[in-house]
Amino acid sequence: MIRRLLESSFIEEFRKIYIASGITKPFDEYLKLLNIVPIATSICFAPVLFIVHYSLLKIPVIPALLLSLMLSAIAGISAFALLVYYPKIRYSSRKYTIESTLIFTVSLIATLSAIGMNIERIIETVLEVEDNKQIRKELILLLRDMKILGLDALTSLKNASMRTPSEVMRELFQGIRESIISIGSPTEFLRFMVSSMIEKRRKLLRDITNGLSIISEVYVTITVVMPIVLMVMLVLMSSMGGFILGIDPLSLIVLVVLLLVPVISLIVLIIIDGWLSRV
Repeated sequence: MIRRLLESSFIEEFRKIYIASGITKPFDEYLKLLNIVPIATSICFAPVLFIVHYSLLKIPVIPALLLSLMLSAIAGISAFALLVYYPKIRYSSRKYTIESTLIFTVSLIATLSAIGMNIERIIETVLEVEDNKQIRKELILLLRDMKILGLDALTSLKNASMRTPSEVMRELFQGIRESIISIGSPTEFLRFMVSSMIEKRRKLLRDITNGLSIISEVYVTITVVMPIVLMVMLVLMSSMGGFILGIDPLSLIVLVVLLLVPVISLIVLIIIDGWLSRV
C-alpha cells in the first residue's frame, strides 16, 4: 500500500539516498518494513492506550476509544516518518564524515598518480593509510568491483560515483573516469581538484572564524551582560516588593542563574560543534 503511494520520482530519489546511506539491508526489504512497522505500531498502541484512558484515567468509553485511535494513528505515522528519515540522517552523517578529511585523501591520490601508478594500485596504497572509516568503505567497494567482481576501472568508478553520498567524492570519481577516457591519465585533473579543495577549505575556515567571532560576542552579551542586568533589576524590584507574573523576583534570579545561562551555553556549544564538525 505505502509502496504504491511512494511510486515514481520520490521512490527513485529515496532509493538513491538509501543506497548512499550505507545501510546493509536490501532496499526491497526496507520497503517491506515501511509497510509493516507503521501498521503494527498502531495496532500495538491502540489497546494499550485504550486501557490507560478507560481504566486508569476513567475516561468514558467512546471518548477513550476515539482518543486511543487518534494517538495510535499518530504513533504509526511517527514510526513511518522515522523509517523514512533514518536513511537521510545516515546519508548526511556519512557525507560530512567523508568530506571532513577527503582533501588529504585526494592529495595522496594525486601524488600517487603523478608517479605513474594505475588506479587499482593507487586505491590499494591509499587503503593502507586511510583512517576515515567512511572513505575507506567507499574505496573498499571500488576495489571490490575491480578485483573481485572483475569490472574494469571505468565501470567501477561510475558505480562508485553513483554510490557515494558526498558530492565532492562523486566529482572525484567522475573526474578521474573522464580524465582516463579523454587523456589517459587523471593527474592533471587531480592537481586541479586539490587546488580547488584547498581554496574551498580556506574559504570555509574564514567563514567559520567570522561566525565564531559573532557567536562569541552574542554569547558574552546573552550569558554575561544580560543576566547581570536582569539580576540588578530583579533585586531592585524585590526590595520594593511585589511579584512578576506571580513569581517572586528572587526566585527568578535563581532561574536565570541555574536554568537560563546553562541552557543558552549548551545551545551555543551545539552550534559551535556543528560548525567545527565541517572542518
